[in-house]
Amino acid sequence: MGFSTVKKELNKMTKEQIVKLVGELYKKQSSVREYLDLFANHDQNVLLEKYKKKIDNSFYTRMGNPKLDLKVTKKAVSDFSKLGVTGGCLAELNFHLVELGINFTQTFGDINEKFYQTIENAFYQGLLKIQNEGILDKYKYRANQLKTNAQGIGWGFSDAMTSIYWEFYDYEEETDYV
Repeated sequence: MGFSTVKKELNKMTKEQIVKLVGELYKKQSSVREYLDLFANHDQNVLLEKYKKKIDNSFYTRMGNPKLDLKVTKKAVSDFSKLGVTGGCLAELNFHLVELGINFTQTFGDINEKFYQTIENAFYQGLLKIQNEGILDKYKYRANQLKTNAQGIGWGFSDAMTSIYWEFYDYEEETDYV
């Protein structure tokens, strides 16, 4: 069954029945609740903080001990992007993930290649989103800090972070940050 079938059924319903259906979905499905909350309130920052916390919780237990669950981390980023937030807001979440990943490695030592690829991808995706929105300059200092903080971390991670950074920022204009 596709949306055309659903649309036919919705067209048969009264406004009150549709509102009741949406209310039931709101109560039963957390993703629908988040989407409709964003639709009604237009406040992406509340959701951003919620998803930052989800990512935090995928790295550490409530007691602050390391836990590192990349599956949960990736799902949080994916779910957040499906809500239709702006590229800048999605970049904020990706950069938060990169910061956590760098700090985690600096605290607990080298992890593994899959971990570093996840962090590199988050950096790349964050930069891509802000490039698409034309706001790379707004994030230049922060992106440079992330690149710099990755220096000395193993598995070619620092080289990859540097390479990703230079894909988005012009080397000749870099005198202010190097």
